[in-house]
Amino acid sequence: SPMVGDDWGDLYDLMEQFLAMMEGIESQWSTLMDDTVDQIGTTLMDDTVDQIGMYICI
Repeated sequence: SPMVGDDWGDLYDLMEQFLAMMEGIESQWSTLMDDTVDQIGTTLMDDTVDQIGMYICI
């Protein structure tokens, strides 16, 4: 059956909800990634500094 205006409206609403949900997930994901990268970077730097310190002390 051909789609009438209401059907398109419902479909459009669903698409908008879906996109809004995806944007929410995306922003949470990027925050999570930033935090993870920061933590990995900090740990890596600490380890490197420790190693350099050991070499200098020896």
